[in-house]
Amino acid sequence: ASLLALAAGLEAETRAGGPPELGRLPPVWPSQFYAKVTQVTTVPGLKNWTFSGEYYYDFEAGGNLWISHYGQMEPQCIEVYPASEGKECHTISTNWNGFHVIVPEDHLCCHWGRDELNTPVNPDWLVRMHATFVGFKMVNGVRCEGWRADGGNRNLYYATADDRRLPCQLYMGDTVTPTGVEQTFGMETTFDLGSIKIGVADHTLFDLPSWCDLKEVCDYAWGPTAAPTSREILV
Repeated sequence: ASLLALAAGLEAETRAGGPPELGRLPPVWPSQFYAKVTQVTTVPGLKNWTFSGEYYYDFEAGGNLWISHYGQMEPQCIEVYPASEGKECHTISTNWNGFHVIVPEDHLCCHWGRDELNTPVNPDWLVRMHATFVGFKMVNGVRCEGWRADGGNRNLYYATADDRRLPCQLYMGDTVTPTGVEQTFGMETTFDLGSIKIGVADHTLFDLPSWCDLKEVCDYAWGPTAAPTSREILV
């Protein structure tokens, strides 16, 4: 669920702005919102993981939280704590503590990855990354406009094609290299439009539990303990 901790400083090699018929620039995220979400993660040749849960985003507070509830399969949680599969899991990224994976029931908590790649994305990340318009599509019966902004990964974002421009769907996946795009993985998050609430979240949601050891580093196959190269790190 780190897909919304995009590296906003990465530049895309595309030109800003939508086509003349659209008549507007890329959408800007609400600076604070909540939504129910469904996320599907695909790894070619392996399997798909799907979880339904909740998402809290508060750029003003500097916090970003995903919650996968009991019985769900959140891949980052499974990667780090396989014995806790199916239990409620939180993935939190903040400007002050970085990114953590937490399994409250088992009192498990660890620090994941590089903090510079795992802090809440700027609301205007599509503008900063010079996103280009890719067309319209229907998401759960709603017409949404699509924008592409590549950084270390291929990023496709869809917002409602009305004046609200609310989040419809976000795909983040594959690896962008100087020679093209390699199919490596994919995470598609669909936002439940009926559940979206604009406004300030309870800031205590972004606090780590008192029993969390800030020095505990997550041990996972392509994580810090595996000493990944910059090319291998997922945005």
